[in-house]
Amino acid sequence: MLEKIKEISTSFFTNLSIDLENLEIVEQEKNIYYIKIKSSDSPILIGHSGDTLRDIKNILSMILNKTFEEKIVIHLEINDYMESKDNRLFDFVKNKIEFVEKTGKDIVLPFFSAYERKKIHSFVAELWNNKIYTKSSWEWKERRMHICKKDQKLTIDMNSIDI
Repeated sequence: MLEKIKEISTSFFTNLSIDLENLEIVEQEKNIYYIKIKSSDSPILIGHSGDTLRDIKNILSMILNKTFEEKIVIHLEINDYMESKDNRLFDFVKNKIEFVEKTGKDIVLPFFSAYERKKIHSFVAELWNNKIYTKSSWEWKERRMHICKKDQKLTIDMNSIDI
């Protein structure tokens, strides 16, 4: 399946007249593939704020789903754009965490996509900072993330007390 995905992906970009310096595919999990591309045409492929990259990913996913007649998930990386974008996001979140720690005030983040909110929740959880937590509020397009300072109140574990 890996070779067939590589063949279809290469053909897809070649038919778009995209100069491919390198195309690498790694299976991350069953039916989840990481496609990493190096190309001098990255500005065309990425577009404004990654919009074109997202659209290309969706089209290529649909082609693969139809070809294999099953759900195929791809993560598309072009010239390390997504990695760089994630690093900028995490730097932004670190800055906001420092603000919350210094001031003790919770902060509401700007609007992020569901995928970005998930990344932020995971990132904060991985920091193992027991003084900070994240939460989401509101619904649909109004959904916002909060970075909050935990109250340092005494917690009693009712399971460990003989009642």
